[in-house]
Amino acid sequence: MSYSSLETKQETVGEMARRDYRKAEVFKKLGIDFCCGGKKTVEEAAEAAGLDVDLVKEALDKSETVNVGTAQHDFDSWPSSFLADYIVNVHHKYVRESTQLLDELSNRVAYKHGERFSYLPLLRHHVMELLEELHTHMKKEEMILFPFIKQLEQQNTGAAGCGSFSTVQQPISVMEDDHNAAGELVRKIKELTSNFTIPANACNSHNLYFKKLEEFVGDLYQHIHLENNILFPKAVQMEKQ
Repeated sequence: MSYSSLETKQETVGEMARRDYRKAEVFKKLGIDFCCGGKKTVEEAAEAAGLDVDLVKEALDKSETVNVGTAQHDFDSWPSSFLADYIVNVHHKYVRESTQLLDELSNRVAYKHGERFSYLPLLRHHVMELLEELHTHMKKEEMILFPFIKQLEQQNTGAAGCGSFSTVQQPISVMEDDHNAAGELVRKIKELTSNFTIPANACNSHNLYFKKLEEFVGDLYQHIHLENNILFPKAVQMEKQ
């Protein structure tokens, strides 16, 4: 289904990414935020990114001609409890496993090359702030929100369960605020690194640091996309039922 046929529905970029991963790839390449900014329409997202909306629409239409070479997960069809477990076992695990290396690399590179590249100490500050934010955020999800979502799913299948809040929208709003804070830190990190551009004559540690940061941010985009655009709307819909 082409973008033009969906135009009257004002589908958001987050909904488009949820429905078709190929459109998510277009957004990634164009630098359009479909995670924290997933509630924007294509027009709004293109304007925010400083892009020609017609060119964005053309790229979205062309993406539908791309053949799928490998099997892709249909996250939207997964039960909420299964998706929540996937997020914990894949994305939360990745953040925890990446923390020590990013801490060591950011410290080493800032210490050795901070005079030559004056932005490195500030970059380390933002990276460590992001990691701290994510660790606190993940604990809240694992201890509060995800169990609540699983209880909602049990209720909808006839099993007993009760939530700690009057509505699931309360903890979801907190998590979305956390995502926005993380997104702002990512914006600062990308700005400082010129979108992870490795400086000329960078040492091996500097090179690895920027590559790891880029990989980390890519995983974080997918992480937030699965929550903001798929898991959280599913939970809200379950509660309405």
